[in-house]
Amino acid sequence: MQTYAKLNLPHLVARTLSNARPFLLVSIVGEQGVGKSTYAYYSVKVGLMAYLCKPHGINLFEEPERCASHLEGNYGEICLTKECGGPDQLDKTYELDVYTGPRGLDGVFAAASTLARLGQKKKVLFLDDVLARTAYHLGPKCRTAYAALRELIRLARTVGAVVVMTAPTKEYLPPEVPKEGEFIVGHYGLSERRFVRMHAATFADRDGYLRRRLVVKYSDAVPAKAAFGMPKWLEEEITKRKRKAIIDIARLGRGAFYELYEADAAERQLYGDSAEMYFDLQKYG
Repeated sequence: MQTYAKLNLPHLVARTLSNARPFLLVSIVGEQGVGKSTYAYYSVKVGLMAYLCKPHGINLFEEPERCASHLEGNYGEICLTKECGGPDQLDKTYELDVYTGPRGLDGVFAAASTLARLGQKKKVLFLDDVLARTAYHLGPKCRTAYAALRELIRLARTVGAVVVMTAPTKEYLPPEVPKEGEFIVGHYGLSERRFVRMHAATFADRDGYLRRRLVVKYSDAVPAKAAFGMPKWLEEEITKRKRKAIIDIARLGRGAFYELYEADAAERQLYGDSAEMYFDLQKYG
């Protein structure tokens, strides 16, 4: 907690939850294993703790231990380490859940629908590797779901205060997300994991032409130590959901082959044993 209290993303989360800014959209990209989801989860949780302590005159970023003691008096033991065997009361009360894969996206749609009907907001929507832009080619259902995801993100401030998305690269994300929110790139270091906030800056070159390029706005460094890993319960839950996502994607793939076999059988029934010769004639003229 003391480490994350010095980082930038928890400050942004706390300011958003305290209404100092109306909405926060964060996208975190980086190769697998760099710790994107871990960085996002702890940043959100520490930001939430800072938000809860502020009305009681406690600044977590200056007095992290005092804030933790205050919250544990209300919520019981708070766990911020890899060894957490289950969600603590803070996770449960504020639903610090992670939506993963196609089924996770279905959960996002269901939650958004319920919140919109009730006129409520969820403090945090955490979308971890949900339906990617690449899934657009998997068929009409995935295309519709992806288009719905883009529209939901556009309107997300109505049902959520903080929206966090992770992906391997920005090409997997809806194109609006890196442009309109906090775009953070994770990198491996020798003894740390560094998460760099990039933004587009305009500058004039030697010939006086205006150009735009990505520059560093801030950088968060997390020690590359086991204790800073994702809580066991959350890692197990995400792994379980990703396995379900693989099953769903595999089912789509097998369904495509099944349709191909059906089409092949229909052609053979129509053309008999000469079907193979017929296809060769069609292919080669």
